[in-house]
Amino acid sequence: MAFLAGVEESTVGRLWAAEDWLDRIKGKTLQSLVAILPGVAEYMVSDALKRRRRQLVDALGEVGLHVDPMSFRRLVAAEKVPEQVLANTLSAALYVMRGDAQEAARHLARFWNRSHDRALGCLWKDYGSGGVFTDPGPLIEASSELVLKLAESGNSYHAMLGHATLAHHIAKATGHRVFAPDPKQLSRRTVMSFRSMVIGRIIQTGDLAEVRHYGQMTSRNTLLGMVERWSFPTYNRDATATTDFSLPGSVLLRNTAVELLGDLGTPNEAYFFYLVAVAVPLMLQYDPTLGLKASQVGAAVVTRMETCVSPVVRQAGATLLGALPRSA
Repeated sequence: MAFLAGVEESTVGRLWAAEDWLDRIKGKTLQSLVAILPGVAEYMVSDALKRRRRQLVDALGEVGLHVDPMSFRRLVAAEKVPEQVLANTLSAALYVMRGDAQEAARHLARFWNRSHDRALGCLWKDYGSGGVFTDPGPLIEASSELVLKLAESGNSYHAMLGHATLAHHIAKATGHRVFAPDPKQLSRRTVMSFRSMVIGRIIQTGDLAEVRHYGQMTSRNTLLGMVERWSFPTYNRDATATTDFSLPGSVLLRNTAVELLGDLGTPNEAYFFYLVAVAVPLMLQYDPTLGLKASQVGAAVVTRMETCVSPVVRQAGATLLGALPRSA
């Protein structure tokens, strides 16, 4: 092996005998062994993941939050959630449980994208419904307390994103309004959290009246409308997230359109109402083609409308269909 790797036999011998060889080996020696010996690269990745997982599971257990091993394995193996991403969510949960507002916000802010946010959502789900903890109750309680701390963190961008993330997932898990800003006096610091909380409640409660009220607010409140327009393109990586909620003059919503086609099939009629009455009309302002998939979006709307119960929702769908370009 030393001959094939092109390294000194004594070097390999010292590493072979050391239990902590992964901590000792580095640089060219490591690259050489990886290149000639099957299993070294895989073992190093597996060992690094195992060590981090064990540290996080132990630390979370000490603060009263217990990871279910079977749920963890299912999320990685069956749901195809990268273990690194799932471990990142556990790290964020640990800071929430410790009440560390600054570190929790810095970690949570990194989950503003669809694939990572889906993994993050597993933290607050009930065990048996896709959750990773045997009982998410302690996390929901700690999150609710941390929301109040983050609400007082000034205009920090990380604090703002962290606050919005917690508000969304608590509302999505429980339906609770975790903070109550005056809707008429929304500021840069509170507007994103307000929007995230409302969307979480719509998903959890299926309340059509809340959708109707939110749609009216986005048309009347310039800042809220700006955040709503900004959210989907940045969440789906069609545009870079900016601290001032600005977007380029035009955005081709390729990624957003792909995700939208799946979202429109939601069994939650209130969320479908939100999409066709609020979200998609605002998307059309930036990309009339909807990522060159406007015709497919129209077909998805027609299909979902066939099972809609509410006349108001069906009318909103019909209005959107009339606004879509016919040849896109």
